[in-house]
Amino acid sequence: MALMDIIKKIGNKREEGNIPYIPKQVIDKRLDGLRRLKQVQDNEIEKEQLKIKIADFNRERTARHLFGIKEKKELLEKKRTILSKIETQKKVNILNNEGSLLSGNLDNKKQELKKPVNILTNHGSFLR
Repeated sequence: MALMDIIKKIGNKREEGNIPYIPKQVIDKRLDGLRRLKQVQDNEIEKEQLKIKIADFNRERTARHLFGIKEKKELLEKKRTILSKIETQKKVNILNNEGSLLSGNLDNKKQELKKPVNILTNHGSFLR
């Protein structure tokens, strides 16, 4: 719609004599070029999305093969355990049951505390 308004304005100004005459074929060519450019960009986006889907599928299939897992549920559980291990290696602030705040690596702090505590990490996870 905006493009049509611009073309109408150009047409009105042409009649006034301010803008030189631009043939309709030239305007149509420019519009076709813009349409083609947009179509190419849309196709590239679709290709990228397809590549991502294929990569996700391949990763899942590879992970299943590596861990010897047949069901998707088991794979998700394995992912969660791996992610929780990674998270425990990050630096955390530990709020123990007595209310004191300790900072540092989670594995070291767990050994220092020696009794079960509830741990709230910086990333919002709640570990026991």
